[in-house]
Amino acid sequence: MQVLETIRKLCVCCMEEHDVKKVLLRETNIYKGVSVKYNAEYFYCEKADEMYADEQQMTSNDSAMKNAYRMAAAC
Repeated sequence: MQVLETIRKLCVCCMEEHDVKKVLLRETNIYKGVSVKYNAEYFYCEKADEMYADEQQMTSNDSAMKNAYRMAAAC
């Protein structure tokens, strides 16, 4: 888990305002029967020890997974 930045915001995980880390993870997923690896971005709440994604991150993570599939399918 690579920490990209720390932001003070309302954490939707624990519903408290505190410093939340924006992190980058290397994920593996199966898309259309193909195992793909890609970087995914999440927020990490240390108080709850949970990761969550906002709408923008979900869209970005979905695109990263599909791009990794396209690269794997082209090989």
